[in-house]
Amino acid sequence: MEASPLLFPVQVAQTDRHGVLLTPPNTRSVVYEIGCSDRDTLDEEWIDRYPRSLLISFEPVLEKYAALLARGNARYHGLRTDQAVPLAHHHQRGVVLPLAVAPTGGGSGRLSSLTIGVTSGCSSLVEVNQRAGWGHGCKSSLERRLVPSINMSAALGLSGKLPIKLLKIDAQGVDFKL
Repeated sequence: MEASPLLFPVQVAQTDRHGVLLTPPNTRSVVYEIGCSDRDTLDEEWIDRYPRSLLISFEPVLEKYAALLARGNARYHGLRTDQAVPLAHHHQRGVVLPLAVAPTGGGSGRLSSLTIGVTSGCSSLVEVNQRAGWGHGCKSSLERRLVPSINMSAALGLSGKLPIKLLKIDAQGVDFKL
C-alpha cells in the first residue's frame, strides 16, 4: 500500500501586521539558525553571548522541532508541567519554526520534499549522498516527508529591519545555494 501524507495547516508563530516576528523588549539584533536538529544548537551554545538578540531557528524534522519546543517549557517553568509557553518559543529570546529554508520558491505556504536520513542530522532537501564520508547513517534514508518551506529572503524578512548578528546554516547539501 502506498503512503499518503496527512497534512493540516497550523499556526507556528506570532507576527506583527507586516509579517515580522514579535520580539522581546530591548531586542537590538537577530541571530539565525537554519537547520538545527536537537544538539549543538544556538539556544544552548550561543544565545547567552547575544543578550539583546532574538534567535530565530528553523527545524523541519518534526520530532526534532518538538524536542526544541519542549526546552521552552523547562526554561519558562522548570519542572512544573501543564504550563503554557508563548507560541514557538524554545527560549525566552528564541523562537523555533518547523520550516525548511529552501534555495528557491516563494514565501510561506510552500511544501518541499525532505529526505529523512537514518541519522536524522543527515536529513536534507536533496537526495542522500551515498558517498558521504562522516557517518554510515548519512548513506541511507528512512523516508521522504513533505515539509513547509520558505526561501532565504522570506526567512530573513521575519526579523524586519533588525541587523543580523550571526547566521548559522546547516542545511545538508544546500548550504551554499542558500
